[in-house]
Amino acid sequence: LNIKYCTIFLLDDYEKNYKRYASKSVDEDLIATLPEVKEALFNLAGKNNKSIYINKDSLDEKEEFGFFRSFLKEIEFDSAFTVKMFDKGAFKGCINVINKDEIPEDTRDVLELISHRLCMSIQNSTLFEELTESENKFRNLADSLPQTIIETDFSHKIIYANSNMFETFGYSREDVEKGLYVSQLLEDKYCEKYFKAVEIMMKENKKTGLEYSVKRRNETLFPAIIYAGILYKKGYPSGILAVIADISSQKIAEEESLKLEKLESLGILAGGIAHDFNNILTAILGNVTLAKIYSDPEDKIFEILKEAERACIRSKDLTQQLLTFSKGGLPVKKVASIKSLIEESVIFILRGSNIKPEFKFGENIDKVEMDEGQINQVINNLIINSVQAMPEGGAITVGCENISFDINNP
Repeated sequence: LNIKYCTIFLLDDYEKNYKRYASKSVDEDLIATLPEVKEALFNLAGKNNKSIYINKDSLDEKEEFGFFRSFLKEIEFDSAFTVKMFDKGAFKGCINVINKDEIPEDTRDVLELISHRLCMSIQNSTLFEELTESENKFRNLADSLPQTIIETDFSHKIIYANSNMFETFGYSREDVEKGLYVSQLLEDKYCEKYFKAVEIMMKENKKTGLEYSVKRRNETLFPAIIYAGILYKKGYPSGILAVIADISSQKIAEEESLKLEKLESLGILAGGIAHDFNNILTAILGNVTLAKIYSDPEDKIFEILKEAERACIRSKDLTQQLLTFSKGGLPVKKVASIKSLIEESVIFILRGSNIKPEFKFGENIDKVEMDEGQINQVINNLIINSVQAMPEGGAITVGCENISFDINNP
């Protein structure tokens, strides 16, 4: 159109202000140095219902035009022309033209004719940019999530996958471009379950969330919940959006919780057995003690009753261990002679067998802080294992000694 300067101002509906959209000028700083001129042009266009043509020598004495005539003379331009841009009757912006010479009438007519179409083109371009920006925001958000997010068409072909999918499943973007399907992410026996869930989701128009066994590219499996929903474009279903959440940690926690519950149940059972056994043992111990009282200490039966009494006392220690286990408590520790405990435990276990004990103890064996019942059980188990390994009989050598070591340099 052979014009020297042209700029387009658009109304920012959010800020209720104008913004410079595009411009053409022999001097880019021409208007930038005079912001009040830009604002005045925009406001003038908004207040007038028709296009405005201003000539520096115009006889029009309107006060609002006087400012622009002075401006034109200052920058040595002859004329200015402002065309409003409308869309559906609403003011959207204006086209401003400033020229060294007079702006021909045919040029003004062309600008008025193209203003509406130009407005629509700019708005469509702006809308496309906003949609692109919105899509980029979604992609960035999806890539920042710790779950796998995929978009598929109705043939279950993956058309988009976030970064987590590639990290978790071991596929690449090239695999998606070549053609990757949801069935490749599922253990074979779960494919039909997923397809049926999607079919029901489509019929009932509601989201779905079910547990599946999914597989990586290397065929390793892990449990996951797949949440799926329908994607819409222009009001019509266009595909499926799915979120795959790895629940491996949750499954492990559930298994550990189940084990703990079973252990608690076992503890309650052990406690009940220990109480009943302790009651029976008390009666046995009482009767053995009474029998000792009425027997002659020189008589052989007295020694047998004495051993029976020791066995009952050891059995009470065992019930105490069961009670400690049932309550989830700590061992009952006290300082005692480990030498005496070893001797008593070994002799008791080997009594009546074809195996003889041999003891080798160091000098001045220190006393030990221990739960006698538990240590006795350890010794019993060791000796019983040794006896079972010696069906022909023999001797078992048991010993202990003091050992010193540096706790900081074991």
